[in-house]
Parts: sequence; structure tokens; C-alpha cells
Amino acid sequence: MTFQDLGLEADLLSALTERGYVEPTDIQAKAIPLLISKDTDFVGQAQTGTGKTAAFALPMLHKIQAGSKGIQALVLAPTRELANQIENEISKFAVNKRVNTFCVYGGTPIGKQIGDFKRTRPQILIGTPGRVLDLIRRGVLDFSECKLAALDEADEMLDMGFLDDVRSILDCMKTDYKTWMFSATMPREIRRLVDDYLTNPEEIAIQKKTLSNEDIEQQYYLVRPGDMPEAIARLFETMSSYYAIIFCRTKLDTKNLSDALNSRGFTADCLNGDMSQDRRDSTMARFKRKDVDLLVCTDVAARGIDVDDLTHVINFGLPLDNESYVHRIGRTGRAGQKGIAISLVAPQDERKLRFIERMTKARVEKKQLPTAQETRDALIKRLSDRVIDSSREADLRDPGLGAFAASLETLQKDDLIRALYKLNAADKLEHLKRRERLDAPERGGARGARVDTSPNGRGRNDRGPRDNSRGARDDRMEKDGRNTRPGFSRLVVNVGRNSSQMPFRQFLSGFARELDVQERFIQNMDMGQDVTTFDVPDRFVDRLVATKGIVFGDQTLRLDKTAPVGNESSRSAPSKPRSSRPRARKFAERRANA
Repeated sequence: MTFQDLGLEADLLSALTERGYVEPTDIQAKAIPLLISKDTDFVGQAQTGTGKTAAFALPMLHKIQAGSKGIQALVLAPTRELANQIENEISKFAVNKRVNTFCVYGGTPIGKQIGDFKRTRPQILIGTPGRVLDLIRRGVLDFSECKLAALDEADEMLDMGFLDDVRSILDCMKTDYKTWMFSATMPREIRRLVDDYLTNPEEIAIQKKTLSNEDIEQQYYLVRPGDMPEAIARLFETMSSYYAIIFCRTKLDTKNLSDALNSRGFTADCLNGDMSQDRRDSTMARFKRKDVDLLVCTDVAARGIDVDDLTHVINFGLPLDNESYVHRIGRTGRAGQKGIAISLVAPQDERKLRFIERMTKARVEKKQLPTAQETRDALIKRLSDRVIDSSREADLRDPGLGAFAASLETLQKDDLIRALYKLNAADKLEHLKRRERLDAPERGGARGARVDTSPNGRGRNDRGPRDNSRGARDDRMEKDGRNTRPGFSRLVVNVGRNSSQMPFRQFLSGFARELDVQERFIQNMDMGQDVTTFDVPDRFVDRLVATKGIVFGDQTLRLDKTAPVGNESSRSAPSKPRSSRPRARKFAERRANA
């Protein structure tokens, strides 16, 4: 079957041909003809990376009335990265149609966004739930002509706490619109949303594919966490070619690993929530052009990245949940190509791989890391091949070549070899003198001596007794003197009682709306004179700390993780540093019991 068989109009088929689309994926082949031929509500269940965007975007463009001045279709996505990706895809499909698209999301100044929206006058609006709801409440959006609402990654919106916002948005729509919902999973809350807002929907569920060695070869290496940067470098130094994404758990890891790889001569860049949208866009553009071979990112920052020809996906430690593992490795082995998924696994996490194998129904093969000698041999071969190739490519008629040769006449062959080695290889091979093998013993085995590879050179034995120098986890728990519950982080924002005179309830409601976070996820809020601290689930932290340009009251918001004990919030409280906590606690209890 080809796209020609799906009933799409000529303008769309032409755009697909220009982009090299030939055969539809399973979800596209089943959803597109159905959505074109029927005026119906729809539920599509398919994994991430199966082409869901085209499955709803192409029928949507088929039904849109080109040239109309009102919003005819709304697309909701859980993250700004995915929203931008969808907008980009729809724009490419609509290249031969007179259809305008526009994307709205939090983290950017809303005033500029409103002005750009009014100038664009889109027929298709794509956005995150929080920002779309904010624009509705400001009276900016008019859905009187809207015929379609598409919800992409509905289960992800549930996980991020946006489902109430989605309901509020759908309540603002006119009664005769159709809803198309796409979700990788169908938890009870999503099924309830379907029952409440969709009428006799057509449903298609694409059988979840088993991730097999035919598509993705899964490997793992047992490595101590401190040796993982060196392990990744050795793996890439022994590969002939690569174009890869490396997943890390934290923003700090992405920055440190990217810097470490660049210092070793790789072309790497990082993508995380601390970066401005402009810088994120430029980073992605460089990666897609292959100016950069390695992209180091967090799961949150990677959402919306759509690259079909990755050779490798690397897990810098296993993710916290098995579904994230599947989403990560599913980014390679696409479009009929082979892919390799490599996981660097700490000894204490090896057991977790057994659960992953059962879930993916595919074996994850244990491998041995390249030794220092194997890495050295691979580097020397690559460098010598480059020298030989360069000598063959040199233009013998170049007058500069003769002058250069004359200047080196006093050197013997051995002198030239030593000079080439010093200039091209010595620094690259220096780090390999430290350690022959990096493979960690299995849990319970002989551990051997620990050789530190961290940039500051401090080994494990240099740290002193644990009682005198607590680890990072304890530091985080002690920083603001309170027990933040597991799975949450404590943030501080530069707004307090001095800059916000509104009642606490109104402050919380408005603050949550500006940040695109439901009130129930903001807990233990403590208002000081000049700053406010609060707890949020870890999954929101990268996005919130990266927030730029949002104005709340008369204050431009700046969010960060909390400072150590004695922070501004504690100092600025008039007499009792904890005086506002009972009120926050009482309000949290009241919300929980409502």
C-alpha cells in the first residue's frame, strides 16, 4: 500500500512525494482513509514513533478550508518540543495549500505570542494545554469555526497533570466539533475522558510491536557510574561511524558529558531544560544537519525530536521507568533501518534489565567494553588512515607543498613520524594509560581498585569519611531544612509577599496558571517577604527552571532549585521563619479533601 491508495488530495500527495514518503505506517494506513471518509470522533492507540502526527495531520489538512480566517483545528500536545515538532510537520505537509499554522506554549513572553498569533491568523493552532487555556481566558482564542480537536500523546498529558486543563479547553469548544485522540496507552483516566467527550468514536489499536533484534540490537555494559564517561568515549573511539543520541537523567550530566566528549575530539552538543528556546532550536538544527554527531539530552528535552537515521541510542545509566527505556531506544531502528541501543548499567541496576527484557520480549546482550589496547589500536588506525588519505589528496602542483617539503629536508623519517604522532595522536592516547579495563564486576564479585576518571581528579578515597562529607542526595535533602517527599524537588521563585499583595489562594491559582502546572502539583508553598519556595514533581523541574520571560504581577519570574539553609525565604520572614507553613499545609489539606 502507498499513500496514493489512501484517498488524499493531490496537493498533499505532492508534498508527501517531495519529502520522500512512499509507504504509510500501520497507524497511517488505518487512520487516514477512515478520518477522510467519515465525520467521526476517533481514538488511535499506537506507540511513540509510529507516525501518529501524519496520521491525524494529513486528514486534518484534507478537511481544512484553505484561506479561512478563523481557527478550524486545534492540536494539543504535552510539551513545547512536541508542539513545535507537530507544527513543523503540518507546515511541511501543507506546503502546497493556503493554510497557516501557529504554535503556542509556556516559557515564552505571552504578549509577543499574542501579537504573532493575531498577525498569522492561523487555520490550525497547535499548543500546550496550559498556554492554550490561558489564551482562552484572556479572550484571545475564538473557536466558533473550529471543526476538529486533536489530542496527541494523551497519556503523556495525563502524566504531566494537564488532563483537567484539557477538559476545560474542550468545554470551551462548540458542540459540533469532532475529537481525534492519540495515545500510546489507555489508562483509566484517559478512557474516562473518551467516555465524557467523544461520541461513539471509531477506535483503532495498533498491535504493540516487539522490539526484536531484527529492528534494534540491544546491548549493555556493566560500568561503575564514575567510569561511564570514559566508557562512552571508548565505545565511540572504536566505532567506524555513528550518529547518536545519549540520554542522561539530569541536566548537569548532559552538560558534563557533552563537555567531556568534546574535549576528547568528538563533535557533541547537549539539550536540556536550562537552554533558551532559540538555543534549543539551533542545537537541533545543527544535529539534523549532522554538524554534530552526538546529542546528549534528558528525556524531557528529547520529546518532539524526530530523526529517522540514528545509528545508536545510548543510555547513560538506565532510566527510572521501563516505558522511558522503550521510548528512548525506539528512536533508532526506524524506517526499515537497523539500530543499536546501548545501556551503561551500574552493577546494582543489572537486575532491572531482566524486567526490561520481559517487557520488550527481546534479549539485551551483555558485552565487554573495549580495552585500552583495543581503543589505542582503533585510534591509531583511524589517524594513520587519515594521514595516508591526506597525502593522496595533496595537490603536487601546489607551490606551498614544495616550500613546505624543503623546510623539512633536515628531518629523517623517524623524526617526521614522531612529529606526526605528537601533533595528531599523543594527546588522544594519553588518557588510555590510566586503566586497561573498565568493566565492573557483577554485584557481589571482586571489586578491585577504584580508579577515578572525573575531571577534578578526586578519587573515591579522597573524599573522607561518609559521615563528614555526605553524598549529593543528602545535600539536596538538607538544603532548605525540610523533608521534600520522594519524587519531588524544592524550587524557589523571586516573588514573595512584598511583590505580591494578593491573597494566598489567588496567588497560588495565578502562579500555577502562569507556569502551566496544575495547582495540586504545587505543594508545601512557603511565602517569604521576597521569595517563595515550593515542591513540585521531579518531571516538571527542567521545564520550570528553564522558564524565561513570564511576568507575574509586575515581576519577571526566575525559578531555581532552593539555596542552602539560611536562604532568602528564611531570612526574610519577619520573626518566625516557618510562620507561613501552617497556612500552606492547611490549604494543601483542604484541596486534598475537596
